[in-house]
Amino acid sequence: MKYILPIILILVSIRSNAQDSDPYFPLPLIPDSISNFNNRCDYMVTHYWDFCDTKRAFSSRDKMAEAFKVYLSFMPYATADTVMTSIDKFLKRIEKQPKDVAFIADQAIEKLYSDSSEFVSDQLCLKFIDNAISNSKVKKEDKLRFNHLSTKLHNSATGSIAPDFNYTDCSGETHRYNVADSTCMATILFFNDPDCDECRMSRVKLDADIHTTKLIDAGVVRIAAITPDSATDDWCDKASRFPDTWTVGASEDIDEIFDLRVSPSFYLLNYTGKIMLKHATVDMILNITNQLSVPKNKQHTSSE
Repeated sequence: MKYILPIILILVSIRSNAQDSDPYFPLPLIPDSISNFNNRCDYMVTHYWDFCDTKRAFSSRDKMAEAFKVYLSFMPYATADTVMTSIDKFLKRIEKQPKDVAFIADQAIEKLYSDSSEFVSDQLCLKFIDNAISNSKVKKEDKLRFNHLSTKLHNSATGSIAPDFNYTDCSGETHRYNVADSTCMATILFFNDPDCDECRMSRVKLDADIHTTKLIDAGVVRIAAITPDSATDDWCDKASRFPDTWTVGASEDIDEIFDLRVSPSFYLLNYTGKIMLKHATVDMILNITNQLSVPKNKQHTSSE
């Protein structure tokens, strides 16, 4: 874990940092009686902003961005309730500072969602951007930007019902894919780029798994392989190599609906369309499908 060493160093040096001649703002002193590492992180998350004048601190965006980064660094090791309570308290303090609310939301996107994030947390990112969206004083153009990401993350969250979507097949016909299907046990959404080597390897590996093929034939599992692009002739040529038992399509707007930061990106849905797993690897998917059974009345040999 990338943050372990930095956090330990911060916790060890917290007293000296707080006594620096010109600190940005004093950090809290963790009582010596709190020896447990996670409890110390809880304390830091709870009291991190105690000595910060949040009305003046944002005068230096760079320093505030760094302070916010350190604040987030404790969160993977603190309890969930402590983290959420602390964030609520911090956001309450700055709610009348709309420019700063938007700035913090942007920082949350950069530090919790982007490719450069040292740890990713959609839940925490949503906490900050949804707060900005609900703040009546935040600019409309900022809200539109935050709302776009919020909608995508909510659509893609584990436990949420995935949205239905449109796709185009190789014949040029547009279809509506219904994510709920009470006739099967699981739906695998395989978002891929045919030009991506890892995507091709995942397709071959998934197609070559005999047990998964039997599950598809038996109607226990279904697979939709969707490319986030238009249905060009070049795409159709490559899509023709996909199994004809899969739903294969292209959708230009699919990356506006689902979180596709990872490529390939597998989503596992249950029969109601609920997202059980997101950004899974092909090995994770195969591990799950190989735990499913083919109904005896639908078992057959390859010669049948």
